Amino acid sequence: HGGAWMEETGAVCEWRCSNGDGPIDQYRVRFTVKGDIEDVTETIFFSDKKQKTTIQQIVVSQSEKDYDRMYLAVKMPLMFNNRDFVSERFHELERRDGKMLSVSRSIFDDNIKSMKESARERRVRGYMHCSGYLLIPKFDDASGESAVEIIHVAGVDLEGAFAIDLLARKASVARIKGVVNSNIDRFTNAIAEDERGRGSSIFDVF
Repeated sequence: HGGAWMEETGAVCEWRCSNGDGPIDQYRVRFTVKGDIEDVTETIFFSDKKQKTTIQQIVVSQSEKDYDRMYLAVKMPLMFNNRDFVSERFHELERRDGKMLSVSRSIFDDNIKSMKESARERRVRGYMHCSGYLLIPKFDDASGESAVEIIHVAGVDLEGAFAIDLLARKASVARIKGVVNSNIDRFTNAIAEDERGRGSSIFDVF
């Protein structure tokens, strides 16, 4: 998977196929950033994810910050049709252990975006089986600074040609690398996204 960036960032990554034999459709990554957990939570869970690859984003809030629904369409590389997702997200922000949790999954809601509408716009509907972030507050005794351990997992089917194993492998590696690099830049190195760019990660739907 090109592990040089994993050594540099300290990220621990796992990839697997849920069927045991086929394209990569699940992954898990664990890494640590410097920062206060409230700031990291607000940015990862609730900040506007619009970027160069985002075509359309709609967030439908339901009850404060505990639950929302989202539609997101993203550009795909080369000749592939763009993908879109309709999902619901659940947030647990008042755990006794101080950890923050957000989980999401695909849903069907024609009031947000119907399959027919997506098809007319030449978008292929992807399916997110499950995705989640667990943020764990840490303290660096050496530097005296707060830190946050981030665990991110996802199981997703991009449908169509991206079910091909080679493409799925490349896409999943690009996704994890994008998550790790962007968050380390943002929190640990205080580098704004527009200063570095987002690279080839097309999966900020998770």
